[in-house]
Amino acid sequence: MLSDNPFAEIKEEYLFEQNGVPAHLSLEISRETYEDMIRPLIEETISAIHTALQSADLTASDIEEILLAGGSTRTPLVQQYIEEEFSVQPRSEVNPDLCIASGAAIQAGMLSGEDVTAVLVDITPYTFGTSTLSMNDTIMSYENIYVPLIRKNSPIPVRKSDVFFTLYDNQESVRVNVFQGEEKVPEDNIKLGEFVIGDLSRVPAGNDIVTTFELDTNGILHVTATEKFTGKSKQISIDNAIGRFNEEDMDRAKGKIIQLFDEESVTETDSEDADSDHDLPVEVSRLLKKAENLLGGAETEDKEELIELMEQIKDALKADDKDKLTEALSELAEIIFYMES
Repeated sequence: MLSDNPFAEIKEEYLFEQNGVPAHLSLEISRETYEDMIRPLIEETISAIHTALQSADLTASDIEEILLAGGSTRTPLVQQYIEEEFSVQPRSEVNPDLCIASGAAIQAGMLSGEDVTAVLVDITPYTFGTSTLSMNDTIMSYENIYVPLIRKNSPIPVRKSDVFFTLYDNQESVRVNVFQGEEKVPEDNIKLGEFVIGDLSRVPAGNDIVTTFELDTNGILHVTATEKFTGKSKQISIDNAIGRFNEEDMDRAKGKIIQLFDEESVTETDSEDADSDHDLPVEVSRLLKKAENLLGGAETEDKEELIELMEQIKDALKADDKDKLTEALSELAEIIFYMES
């Protein structure tokens, strides 16, 4: 094993047959090569740990003991990262494979109705909610706001309801948007889906529409809108609502950011005042604002990277360098995504 030796040989007989001749695999791999391959995954895991600590109002210095679980924690590089990040030598007296197997068995017993002495409680890593119109008393107009129903770190399964109201008399339908995220502006969050409940009662404005979000142990989000007066309802179900973005989703998200800065959306600015937010395109300003909001709780390394990328974006706008702008936006969108996840 590479955990104990600098080299390991991978052998697999008869992978396939070509022209009647069997092909076998015989490959030597070094621990250094293997660790280079998994290094991004370890760094992503460390970032997730810091996010969890931040959510619990803790810092790395508050951690007294670290217990390794899972076979991959045998990798020396994993232990090295942990010691460097937390200045704590991780405990390894518990069999990391048996630890995972025991947890899976307990969870399986609980789901099958067995009487177990220990219970594992899943939590949602994200907030889920909908959007609604709210009166802004300052400017005397309606604005679209995000209304969280299931908050981040809620134990699963969880079910939350809230009541919303029709805006005008005899309103026949209501559109329900489903978002995932923490931002106050709905469009700054991830839209998971939408549906329309129609054929509502022809009554004065203020018809009660009860909206329910229910997240089950399989990670499926069920959203239901019900007209309280008649009981008429409509539902949408979203699979894998708590799953992380896959590579395709990540590329799509980054692509949406990049598209905002094509030739039609990037406006020319004078170099002497391009640093002011009002001179930036709306979406650029919003992205920079989001980065600024993350600075307060960011670790030193992340904070430095955020500041550097923000400066690169502003410099690229000054110089009207679209290539550098696109590259910096892509990197900033990626680090924001991982920090928020």
